[in-house]
Amino acid sequence: MTPPTGVTFTQISTGGWYSLAIGSDGHTYSWGDNRFGQLGDGTTNDHSKPGPVLMPRYVIDGVTFDGASVTRKTVNPATGAWDMHVPTHAPGAVTVTVAYHLDGLDVNGNIANPRYQSGTVTLRYTYATPYTVSFQLGGAPGTPPASQYSYPDDPQPINWPVPDPVWAGHWFDGWAKPDGSPWDFTQPVRNDLTLTATWRTPRFTMTPTRGPDTGGAAIHVTPPNPPDDGITYMQVSAGYTHSLAIGTDGNAYSWGDNQHGQLGDGTTANRNLPVRVHAPNGARFTSVSAGNGFSLAISSDGRLYSWGSNSNGQLGDGAATDRATPVPVNPAADGTATWKTISAGYYHSLALSSDGHAYSWGSNANGQLGNGGTDANPHTTPSRVTDPSGTTTWTSVSAGGYHSLAISGDGHAYSWGANQYGQLGSGTNPHTTPAPVSDPAGKPNTTWTSVSAGQYHSLAISGDGHAYSWGSNNNGRLGDNTTTDRTTPTPVSDPTGKPNTTWTSVSAGGAHSLAISGDHHAYSWGWNTYGQLGNGSSDSNPHTTPAPVSDPAGKPNTTWTSVSAGGAHSLAISGDHHAYSWGWNAYGQLGDGATTNRGTLAPVHAPAITVTGVTLDQTNAPDPTWNTTNNTWDITTPPHPEGQATATIHWTLGGSPQTDYPLTYEYYDIRTLPKAGGTPAHQLAGATLLALTTLAALTFTGHQLATKHHHTNQPTTTTTSSK
Repeated sequence: MTPPTGVTFTQISTGGWYSLAIGSDGHTYSWGDNRFGQLGDGTTNDHSKPGPVLMPRYVIDGVTFDGASVTRKTVNPATGAWDMHVPTHAPGAVTVTVAYHLDGLDVNGNIANPRYQSGTVTLRYTYATPYTVSFQLGGAPGTPPASQYSYPDDPQPINWPVPDPVWAGHWFDGWAKPDGSPWDFTQPVRNDLTLTATWRTPRFTMTPTRGPDTGGAAIHVTPPNPPDDGITYMQVSAGYTHSLAIGTDGNAYSWGDNQHGQLGDGTTANRNLPVRVHAPNGARFTSVSAGNGFSLAISSDGRLYSWGSNSNGQLGDGAATDRATPVPVNPAADGTATWKTISAGYYHSLALSSDGHAYSWGSNANGQLGNGGTDANPHTTPSRVTDPSGTTTWTSVSAGGYHSLAISGDGHAYSWGANQYGQLGSGTNPHTTPAPVSDPAGKPNTTWTSVSAGQYHSLAISGDGHAYSWGSNNNGRLGDNTTTDRTTPTPVSDPTGKPNTTWTSVSAGGAHSLAISGDHHAYSWGWNTYGQLGNGSSDSNPHTTPAPVSDPAGKPNTTWTSVSAGGAHSLAISGDHHAYSWGWNAYGQLGDGATTNRGTLAPVHAPAITVTGVTLDQTNAPDPTWNTTNNTWDITTPPHPEGQATATIHWTLGGSPQTDYPLTYEYYDIRTLPKAGGTPAHQLAGATLLALTTLAALTFTGHQLATKHHHTNQPTTTTTSSK
């Protein structure tokens, strides 16, 4: 007999044909004959190995809502929990009464009477009229997705409807509000809403559209113009050398360095144009975070995924192996498996669960996981960050180079991890568990709305909208008009001519900082060697105060909704949901189709449209080749019987297969004499064919002579025949 792993028996008692024991873990175990249920495991099956004896439990006898009994229910046999249909009731709060009894033995060791240790528990439940979100297909055929609901007392985001609607000859571009702007599926629903599918109509063309039935003719397929005015984004995230984005079409896109598979496209090839992340079947990502060679994402159903570098367990999938496509992050040890916030650092990850608790995984060399220790081991599964108090919940987390920041439910900021430059904002000592960030001088009990952890510095916005910074100030990244490191929060200087500026967003990068002011304009400060400040230049001088980011060419007075500072590049989303980039571009992390650094803003290009094949009826043409002169995809036709054939264009957008596009191609009999009554050559007598051939030669020669002596473009007539 072998006890369960990790357990030793402290007491054993044997019966006639079975045995009982008490384990060192305090639980009771049994094995042997069980025909009468004497093993106490809820079955009558014999067992040859020790198994746990079920503990007595409380059983629900009935539930009433304001006196109305629940009649439709299912009971979980393992836990006794009730899944029930709530009785109908008018809107408002009601009393829920739960009747129960203890299912087990009484104090005398006898089977308890149902009336022994029984009682009721009173709970509260609110009947509310929900907000309804309905869907329309925008002219597409089919049935719209089912409506979804959100409740006024607890507004929640809705899920992205899966699968996407399909409309032949169109590509789906997301769900729009009545004003035409895209709906952000990370936002809670606070009113009734109708969302309508939006569509694009790709137009492929083909020249020529006619050729010989023997095949071998060249065809040029022109793809649609890339929709630079239409690929729009809800979110961007700049990593150290790669970039992520969520498109309004519900897809995640990536570009830049891909050494570790951090682009999630199934390869390790760098990309200078956006490619689509290979999301798991049915998953729609609503939030992304780019770290140092790895990526995190949350799907609309709250599941967490990761891909890329995993040397320190930063993917949280229980391993230390790089992944080139998204894999699920393991549930935490306590079973937590749904999430609402993520942040990818240099070698560690942070996340908030749906109930507001903080978790961490990855490297803990500097205590950045907040679990009370430091070690060199990879932490490959999420574990709970130590709470400052037993009831702490969090509203925001940010993973930096080697430190972490968070805002608690009561609005106070905490930090933990490395502190060699004062980046924890609490003096000079490092912390391995969350400790309060110091209040700014003269601002006791400051609360915060936003924090952002960079490589060695930190940014935050206070409750009154002012920006503060602390940590390393090399290159002026703190924006306080000095290059002096700070160990406690210090006000960020106002931009020139903008006294008492307030801010809505901040982002700390490798050694530069970005922010959006209350009037929605973007500012930058710090390191600018690669043009990452977006002021039209690049230099090695420290930029110690916020200065405006230049407007994109032809877009004066641009406003912004989001900024993200990477290792040495920057991303932003404009008010019309277009993405822009600037700064370091050695790996294509600007997504502009090049690898040249840039100090001015330019749009992130649309994902590439690639023709991967052409099928004429049932016959595949040779693989297409890109014609850089004509900007076409060129193929050679295969042989085919005379008549019309459907030319099916197979294509991808950002590497993701799209619905085939049909065109029409006409094969003609190469032996037919054009404009000669359509008589096939094989029906002509030999002498007639010879005469026609001779005539053709003479006519052609005459045409050559005419063109030598007349330089006008007058029409001529030629006759040809085929042998």
